Amino acid sequence: MSRAWREVTRTDPCPICGHPDWCSRSADGNWLVCRRVNNGEGRHKVDSAGADYWVYKLGSGAVSEPNFEILEPSEPQRADD
Repeated sequence: MSRAWREVTRTDPCPICGHPDWCSRSADGNWLVCRRVNNGEGRHKVDSAGADYWVYKLGSGAVSEPNFEILEPSEPQRADD
């Protein structure tokens, strides 16, 4: 089952590294992908570009590990000239 993911923001930064970008949280709020910090509690993965990231389970309770492919971070849209 694929899960929907949303990027972290300034108002909802990554709870692992504290940054407002590059990391993602599952739409259900149970999982986090941090692309900066390995605090020893996340599962190490490597994306298709060879970049490291860590998957963290947030909260408590029994939730199955997500089955997903991490997409490359979206490029910011440029304003028209």
